[in-house]
Amino acid sequence: MEGGKERKEVTERVSADLRQMAVNRGMVIDDVFRDVSGIAYQLYSIESAYRGVTNFFIHTSRLFITTVELYRYNRARYNTILDEAKKYIAGDALTEGTSKVIPDTVFLEEDYRSYLKDTLRLSKTTCYIYVLSIRQAERFAAANGYEQCSFFGKDRETIITLAKALYSDPNFKKFDDLCYGHLMAAINRLLKFTEEKTAETGPQSALMDEISNAIREVLKEHYAYGLKYESKLELMRFRKIADQKGIILPEDDEELRRAILTVGIVIDGRLYLRDDEMLQELQGIVDDIFSTGSDIIFYESLYEQKQKWMREHTITSFELLKGYLQKSITGCSFAKNFLIKGSRRTEREAITDELRRIWGTEPVESGYNLKERLPFVPLDHIWRAMSGNDLFVWVAEGEYLLTDRLMITDEEKEAILKFADETCRERGYVPLLEVPLGDLEEVNYQVPKQTIYNAIYKMVLMDKYKLYGLILTTENTQLDTIKLLKQFLKDKDECTVDEAIEKAIELTKVTDRYSALQALYDVMVRVSKTRFVADRFVDFDVDEIDAVLSGFITDHFRAVRDVTTFALFPLCGQNWNHYLLESFCYKYSRKYSLHKISFNDKNAGIIAENDFNRQYYDMIALALARADVKLTPELAGKYLVDNGYMARSKFAALDEILQTAAKLREER
Repeated sequence: MEGGKERKEVTERVSADLRQMAVNRGMVIDDVFRDVSGIAYQLYSIESAYRGVTNFFIHTSRLFITTVELYRYNRARYNTILDEAKKYIAGDALTEGTSKVIPDTVFLEEDYRSYLKDTLRLSKTTCYIYVLSIRQAERFAAANGYEQCSFFGKDRETIITLAKALYSDPNFKKFDDLCYGHLMAAINRLLKFTEEKTAETGPQSALMDEISNAIREVLKEHYAYGLKYESKLELMRFRKIADQKGIILPEDDEELRRAILTVGIVIDGRLYLRDDEMLQELQGIVDDIFSTGSDIIFYESLYEQKQKWMREHTITSFELLKGYLQKSITGCSFAKNFLIKGSRRTEREAITDELRRIWGTEPVESGYNLKERLPFVPLDHIWRAMSGNDLFVWVAEGEYLLTDRLMITDEEKEAILKFADETCRERGYVPLLEVPLGDLEEVNYQVPKQTIYNAIYKMVLMDKYKLYGLILTTENTQLDTIKLLKQFLKDKDECTVDEAIEKAIELTKVTDRYSALQALYDVMVRVSKTRFVADRFVDFDVDEIDAVLSGFITDHFRAVRDVTTFALFPLCGQNWNHYLLESFCYKYSRKYSLHKISFNDKNAGIIAENDFNRQYYDMIALALARADVKLTPELAGKYLVDNGYMARSKFAALDEILQTAAKLREER
């Protein structure tokens, strides 16, 4: 059945025959019963069984495997069953007193296997050997022209007759030693199984069918939303409903539970009536989605997209849908929130594969456009899969670049890596924005320049370099923002505080005022609140300036703002002010040093003698002890700000400083 036209004709004919058979047997059918799409799927399953090919995506049932074996090794029996089925299709078999069930005794092999395992409790290996022995014996009989070739579904005498004939055949032992050695034990158990199976038929079997049908009726009419079959109260209610309908149920609760379980599906502790037609439709829905090329379905999305169908089948939540899917869908792997066609993968792996499949030719795509192409994947999961994923680069709000779509040659990649290596050896780091783009910007004109840089990092440089803001360093190199800013400042004539802060943001993407001021004070000289100049633009007479300062600095230290006049200070090429004084004490003075909690714009700080070995807070406590101020947080804080010792009146160490100041006053 290789040709598409032939397969289509066969599918349509089989569908029509099976639908006619159902009508002839008195069944009420709808449009989807044994429809063409369902039969097409089953034909693929039969084909897999016939070819002996294991197909992960097409489930091959035990029924089809057994049918193929019957076709190959017992053609006479196969033809008998086929002729019987044809009679049902034609309506010839429905005479008075004729059974409306196609004989299925050929499929008793599975019952026999269960009997060995569950009733006799034989090991799995023993069960396998016994069934294999009978199969091999049947194959030998069929291959050697035996009139009777099957053991299953036969009476005791027929089974014994065939067994004796095989053991009297000298070629049988040569055919399969294992089969020959175990067949007698397998036949003995088959005889016992046949006897017990025969005893079960008749009135008892009819009664069980009647009970099962009654249970189905109660479940269908009263438990569309499931039955808590483990609950005694629910079973009592179930019995009451059955009594009202005149239905006789098993008196024992455990027997009733077992009977209920045979006709239902248990999902989250509730039992729902098993609806094979609904489950077949659900399999068809999933197969249709997979046929589009998609291989991941989120339960919640499927539930939302198929709301009408869900309501028609009383599926009231995606959790319930999830249960049905996990109980019935074949060829899939199941996760907490989704199912995947084929073997198990992580959510990110599965969605990433989907995104690459449907991305298209454009390098940049909107997440909302991608969502339209993936109706069974929630938008927030699409965002999550792209965020922090090396295959995707953020472009703008809601937009990402797929790096697979960036046009870049191997030669360009090699040139970029060579530049980075050479620059890092020379400077210790690589500014990402200095990486040469060559023709990349022109060729990838649809992609913003910054996005191209970010993509280059992920595609070319990430394995060898770490990215801190916009600076590349080797893995074992700690990023030093101050060091980077110093390199930026070393050749400049002047620089403002804002310019240094902007450079820090450019390098690290962080507003780092502290590092900006530290680098400025280390490399340049502060001449105003906002402006620094290179050292070469200032000419300090260090000894003369220190001599002037000695007139202001008494008792080892003073606040910077205690220098109240600059009239006596020698000319230095810049106008004297407290900012210039801070820079002099910080970098040039031989006798004094500048002490600050942090660099600031308020000249809050202390000038102290170099050999006065006290910490900053100790000097503040001493200043408070000397001052005529009440040692309360409010008054002391105000004093420190007004006199230039601190930039803020409230800070964490103030209480401790006040205690120290109080002790110093007591010691005077």
